[in-house]
Amino acid sequence: MKMFRNLRLLSLILVSTHDCFDIVKLSPLLGACPLLQYLGLVVTTPRTKRNGKGSRGPPLSPTCHTELKEVIFCGFDGTGSEIEFVLYILRSAITLEQMCLSRGYSCYLGCDKWENNLDVPFSGRQRNSIQKKLNGQAISSKAEVIIQ
Repeated sequence: MKMFRNLRLLSLILVSTHDCFDIVKLSPLLGACPLLQYLGLVVTTPRTKRNGKGSRGPPLSPTCHTELKEVIFCGFDGTGSEIEFVLYILRSAITLEQMCLSRGYSCYLGCDKWENNLDVPFSGRQRNSIQKKLNGQAISSKAEVIIQ
């Protein structure tokens, strides 16, 4: 994990076809990247195979991420484990400025532009439910959460 110590930008495309995919398991990787400023995730697990529950282990203890400013999470579906992972970031990234959560896969990593795609957008009810779970959880006073 020492090779990640100076990493500033991390873009991951996560592909899984089995039903026990749990994004929370990425949190130790983030802890190994103390200088990380940008995190881009594309999760391409089929929605029918997603683990809708949160992590079964103990709650994540936030690591202080002093440099992380932007997170883009494409393929976000609002499952329990995804919400838990997003909360982990919101509660530990003290300089976070923007977190974009998109249900679609065709977002541009590294910029503010989002490409139209064929994925079904969140309904107003789903969006409100996600916002309610995330509202007020960010440690950074500048953090803005955008749900596409």
